[in-house]
Amino acid sequence: MSVLDSSIFNVAIPKKMTVFGDSTDQIEWVVTCYVLTVSIIIPLTGYLGDRFGLKKMYIIALIIFTTGSTLCGFAGSTGTMIAARVVLGIGGGMAMIYLIVPIHKRGVAFGVGGIASMYAPAIGPILGGYIVQNLDWRLIFNINIPVGIFGICCVYLFKMFGSI
Repeated sequence: MSVLDSSIFNVAIPKKMTVFGDSTDQIEWVVTCYVLTVSIIIPLTGYLGDRFGLKKMYIIALIIFTTGSTLCGFAGSTGTMIAARVVLGIGGGMAMIYLIVPIHKRGVAFGVGGIASMYAPAIGPILGGYIVQNLDWRLIFNINIPVGIFGICCVYLFKMFGSI
């Protein structure tokens, strides 16, 4: 979701500049703050997983990412968007495939993750362009809300039935 969200967001930058009345210098902070946040969070993921538990951190990451998407969708200014993208980056930076998946299943997990990471940058601009052109630009964030809620519910269901 994080890689797809980034590529979709980049297509919508000109629209956000128009809506918020920003210059390129102002709007670039929205992208920069997200990338910096993800870069800071990725190395902390292992520590946080060891400290609080990987399953709990995965659920927390989904909740934070979904919350960040919601905040971005309702942002009314560049400052609010920057703060919301920081929250989004915290959730999006918690990459835990290597930590959660058992050793004998990592090949499949990395393969599936690799497919998603490969297709997201290809699909993102097309999907983002369609959304910005034909629908509301806020949908690029709000579309993550039901997906995030579905993911959180799946984790709880799998946890309840002992699958994870």
